[in-house]
Amino acid sequence: MISMVFCVPKKNSLLNENIQSLYLSKGVKKEHFNLCFLDLTKKSIKTKAIFTKYFEDKNNPFGINLHINSALSIISQSLVAFFCLKNKKTKEELGEVISKSFTIFTKKPILIKNKAVICEVKVKASKAHRLGKEYILEYILNKDCFIGEICVIVKE
Repeated sequence: MISMVFCVPKKNSLLNENIQSLYLSKGVKKEHFNLCFLDLTKKSIKTKAIFTKYFEDKNNPFGINLHINSALSIISQSLVAFFCLKNKKTKEELGEVISKSFTIFTKKPILIKNKAVICEVKVKASKAHRLGKEYILEYILNKDCFIGEICVIVKE
């Protein structure tokens, strides 16, 4: 067994790479996806994020999977597309979709199967808000891998 001696770094010094996640410091910056439309109803949207670039960590036993930041980017982009289509507006005309709060439950890693991740977002509730309309939406990535709710405010 190899034992390593670690010392606490000096304040404001850079952390050594061997005590950081390579994926978080370098890998997530390499990820790139395009959002593909699959289905739309009055209360839901289904999209597919097709990855053109992703980070593969040979030491990860799960295989190629998403970090929470990338998962939230897919959910957020799907929400923007949903509200643009629902309101028949471009993103510029719609304005910001302001995230108020969200919950996350990860059942298993979100694997990038066939270079794609499926996202489903459904409106659970809505009410008037001083800035527009507040929505509570449920989301699911890759059939229950990553589920939760997100509350957003949209100026309508």
